[in-house]
Amino acid sequence: MIINKIDEMPLLNKLGIMINVGTKYVTTLALLSAIKFAKIPILVIDCESRDGSFDHFTDLQKTTDFYLMKMPLNKHGITLDSVFKDVNADYVYLIDSDTEMINSDIINFIDKYIERNNVFGAGFVHEAGWLKDESLIRGFKFGYYYERMWVPFTCLNVSKVREALVAKRSFLNKNILNDFYPLQLISKALIARNLIPGLKNLKLSLLNFFKKPVNGQYPSYVVYDTGADIYDFLKFDKEYDFIGIPAKYHEDSILHFHGITRRILDPKDKNTHELSDYDLILQKLQTVYNIEL
Repeated sequence: MIINKIDEMPLLNKLGIMINVGTKYVTTLALLSAIKFAKIPILVIDCESRDGSFDHFTDLQKTTDFYLMKMPLNKHGITLDSVFKDVNADYVYLIDSDTEMINSDIINFIDKYIERNNVFGAGFVHEAGWLKDESLIRGFKFGYYYERMWVPFTCLNVSKVREALVAKRSFLNKNILNDFYPLQLISKALIARNLIPGLKNLKLSLLNFFKKPVNGQYPSYVVYDTGADIYDFLKFDKEYDFIGIPAKYHEDSILHFHGITRRILDPKDKNTHELSDYDLILQKLQTVYNIEL
């Protein structure tokens, strides 16, 4: 069914949501595998794709039952904020368009906990830690990644997420400079030392007095990836629970073709899966799901 606005949908207990931006074949694998193993209604949101995605999914609806709508292209976190404000569902599964479910194990795990009173979400936990070189802000060292739900595949309690949104928290990603936490302007000046040869590797532990500790660490800046701000509010301010398995074990249930479309557009981008994985996706669509490409 094609809908114009998300609040036109009937009230559902659980709903899976996928956001597609010009990745129709990768998203199709995510969609079909989720329908097969999650066995919940799925909404595909197409955001201004230019590869014929909307027509492709409209045609797919002739043989496959799912919801389809358009939304303007925006930052991922802003789109998710809008979705959770308006969706008619008790629980929403966020399912990345570059994932493939290979069994229902994670669904069974989530179902065991998600409806308990104090639980705001379940799935995988993207644990905190020092950033590796390929993930650092270019030119700056000593960054720390803040704990969050693993957004490529997670289930969230809609009413509890709305508590965070009312408190002006957001799914939008952000970076907090931490060398002088009370004043971001001073932190910005201090972190600029990383642009000066000979100073970029200095951790300057003497600044720890002015930093906000994060899990006992004193980073120069903290990366709040998509959803981390919501997670922080619900877990630490509201003291709700997120029931999660460490994200490094996600491949037991979920294959994540991280950044595969980005790699097609820029073969030099190495922080993604290999291009050969795109061929594997096309092969699976044809042999496993009988999709003609």
